Amino acid sequence: MSFVKYFKLFSNYENSRFKIRSDGKRRLVETYNLLKTETVLIVKPFSHFSQQHIKNAKQLISEEKEHKAIILSDHIYQPTIKSSNTIYLSPNGVTKKG
Repeated sequence: MSFVKYFKLFSNYENSRFKIRSDGKRRLVETYNLLKTETVLIVKPFSHFSQQHIKNAKQLISEEKEHKAIILSDHIYQPTIKSSNTIYLSPNGVTKKG
């Protein structure tokens, strides 16, 4: 599946060099590239994303987690929880299974 399938906004950039000035758009590209590797650790994967991009990123995570380990760490907890099979919390510096 191509990046543009998930984020149609980027169809104008499909055949161009990476010169995106927006931090949110740059993070979308970075998140997509990370999710295409074998094991993934993403800190704050939903930061700087619009609601539509969060929805699309959750769909991509859902598809990719079927065949790889994905570890998410974010303060935006609703999309993180909905994207997770297992949740670990870290209150007061102690990690506990939630």
